[in-house]
Amino acid sequence: MIKWLFAAFMLGAFIGAGALAMWNKPVKVAEQPAAAERQADGSLVLERKPDAKAKPAHAIPKGGKAERVVRVDVQPDRADCPICTVDLTLVRMPDDTRRVIASSPTGTVLGGLDVPIVPLVIEKDHPWAAGVSRGTGDESWGLWLDRDIGPVRIGGEANKISESTTGGSKYEARFKIGLMF
Repeated sequence: MIKWLFAAFMLGAFIGAGALAMWNKPVKVAEQPAAAERQADGSLVLERKPDAKAKPAHAIPKGGKAERVVRVDVQPDRADCPICTVDLTLVRMPDDTRRVIASSPTGTVLGGLDVPIVPLVIEKDHPWAAGVSRGTGDESWGLWLDRDIGPVRIGGEANKISESTTGGSKYEARFKIGLMF
């Protein structure tokens, strides 16, 4: 009877964990086109026009990947100065940091400043885990290895168990599977 209750409890916990994992699944947001908007301070929220095939106007550092391409046209305050165009590209570097590349087809970029505001938190993927285990009995110990594959964790464990009746040792293997949440 107790075995059946335990099995029912474990099944319920497994189903509940699966439902929770599906409910907490991250949602991907696709950026949609948006019109330009002039703000009260005179700044301009640029038009957004997603295009996966857009090409940067300049070279990208080795190993970098362009994430965003921006073009800005500026009319200097002096009326006799022509409109200046500045091309910017946000680049993801191999170490997952970001850099901004600037160029201009109508002039020379003299300088600039890229100021990250939001702290960059890089989560490295570590799908493997290994360790030792210790039971409550005398000389009860083991080794385990787990692997995360998507929302599923699989693993195995080998344990040494001492037998109180014979005084000898026995070994057992355990295999496990679960859902991460």
